Amino acid sequence: MNRRILIVEDAAFMRIMLTDILVKEGYEVVGEAEDGLEGLKLYKELYPDAVILNVIMPKMDGIATLKEILAHDSDANVVMLTATSTTATLVDSLKNGAKDFVAKPFHAETLIKSLNNSYMATAKYNVDYLDKLCTYSKEDDDTLSQMEVDNIIQTARNLNF
Repeated sequence: MNRRILIVEDAAFMRIMLTDILVKEGYEVVGEAEDGLEGLKLYKELYPDAVILNVIMPKMDGIATLKEILAHDSDANVVMLTATSTTATLVDSLKNGAKDFVAKPFHAETLIKSLNNSYMATAKYNVDYLDKLCTYSKEDDDTLSQMEVDNIIQTARNLNF
């Protein structure tokens, strides 16, 4: 069974790259949107199995789009994707219901792993840990590597159980 994916990303080259990666891995890309408003509209029309959602976009950013998608469908499976993978962005994404997070630039294997992991994730994270993480993060909030992102997500999930 092909998993149906909606891509919400403002950069055309990135949508092409994501589509290429997903199709090669057996996913079906059912829609593409270049901003959050269009992404929300397509989500409501298509009800995809998952959404790959960029954080920084025109008209409606990824966090606002994430909130709206989850208000419409609390079971939505959303993986955030961004070049601004700071602690604050990661924590904001997780606290608002994203099931996983991919830092740009990324390898195809990382994207597929995060997407596959998101199907098994409950999107329940230890909020106290995430709040403390933001409090203790660097003042300039440097960009996180994918390894740091993965470690934070795993810890937040583990502490919730």
